[in-house]
Amino acid sequence: MSGGLVSLVYASTASQPFRETALEELLATCRRLNAARDVTGMLLYRGGRFIQILEGARDTVDELFAKISRDPRHHDVRM
Repeated sequence: MSGGLVSLVYASTASQPFRETALEELLATCRRLNAARDVTGMLLYRGGRFIQILEGARDTVDELFAKISRDPRHHDVRM
């Protein structure tokens, strides 16, 4: 594991409301990609707000958070 184990928590605001099917698709994609990266965590969504916890190798989590921060599906990303 490169860079040691870290946990990162962020909150953000959805750019548009998410329907349940869109959330299910997002969660399935996150699970698949995070498993391939050896990243664990939790994703919460309520009232147009996301909160996510990511845990894994520092380098991997840093790269993933940089990608998440650029995702146009949300804004006002705060770690």
